[in-house]
Amino acid sequence: MEDARSKSNSVQDLLVVARRWAAKGTFSLVDQLLFSSSSFIINTLAARWLAQTLYGAFAVAQSVFLLLASLYTAVLIEPMTVFGASRYRRKLPGYFGVLFFGHWLLTAGMAVLLALATLAVLVAGYRTVAMGLGGVVFSLPCILLFWFVRRGLYISFRPHLSALASGCYLVLCLLGLICLRFLSSLALPSIFLTMALAGLGVGGGFLVLLAPDLRLKHGNPAAVLVIRYHWSYGGWNLLATGVYWASSQILLVLMPVFLGLAANAAFAALTNLFRPLSLLLQSAGLLILPKLASRLGSPASRDRFLSRSKSLVVLFCGIALIYGLVVWAFSRSILHLLYADKYDGYGGLLVLLFALSNTASAATGVIALILKAD
Repeated sequence: MEDARSKSNSVQDLLVVARRWAAKGTFSLVDQLLFSSSSFIINTLAARWLAQTLYGAFAVAQSVFLLLASLYTAVLIEPMTVFGASRYRRKLPGYFGVLFFGHWLLTAGMAVLLALATLAVLVAGYRTVAMGLGGVVFSLPCILLFWFVRRGLYISFRPHLSALASGCYLVLCLLGLICLRFLSSLALPSIFLTMALAGLGVGGGFLVLLAPDLRLKHGNPAAVLVIRYHWSYGGWNLLATGVYWASSQILLVLMPVFLGLAANAAFAALTNLFRPLSLLLQSAGLLILPKLASRLGSPASRDRFLSRSKSLVVLFCGIALIYGLVVWAFSRSILHLLYADKYDGYGGLLVLLFALSNTASAATGVIALILKAD
């Protein structure tokens, strides 16, 4: 009887743990969907409502934002995901406090450099592009604050709050854009201002839940050590991040110089069709990275790591290929639905080329993820 009761209790405990992890996995999935949807909806509405030249400039600015956000992720978000769950898991308030100051220093430095680049673009005569880049200068720290807080909620094992934060950001951005459209005030600066206010509002509001210790008192993680650990982890990845960005985004920056902003707008409109896929795979990568890293250790665990890595490559590429083929098959209808009649003539073969390119990018991304874990 005693053995039967103990076995029954063990089974119940396992079921409770399984339900708990299933709930966390569900919230994580919802969070990734909401986070991906916000970027997709903003870009789609901008493409639908803005003139082609203005949307072409918006695409350039968005591409530059993604480069800076990728560099930020490489040296702050990804290391935080690893060290927050291991080295500093018992000192999270102090660790978050150090990173909070690091966030503002890093994004302020990026904003200053981008402001200088924007001035150079303006002097070169690209006024519309400079207007979009100027919007990124002011919105970058605010939007990335939301990214920082969202990742911190994962580290503190509260994915349901991260999903709520992503939902709030999506709703605020959507309402802001609709209001701008209704007031006939939709322009490059106002779009970026909307995103900045949403990021600052949601990031600042949910930051309270992380309870960062901002006093940097004795006993908290030393800022010098945190910087050293983050740089040792993410510093080498900066070059890889730049190469990955160049493989998918550099055309959006160079195309206006040679083909004009209207052509850039068409290219960006096609890119939007694959934006949900890219964001979902990137978000999934951030969730998978700590689990991959934890698999290393003994020779047996390394064999399992290699086996799972191969499966991940096949899985990511398969998802990307199936997604691309479905979009290609219905590309003309999708383009008309999203953009009215503005980009109807760009379906067919061009979308198929985008599908194959995104499949290759998925393979590159997951291989880079495996190298980071190793």
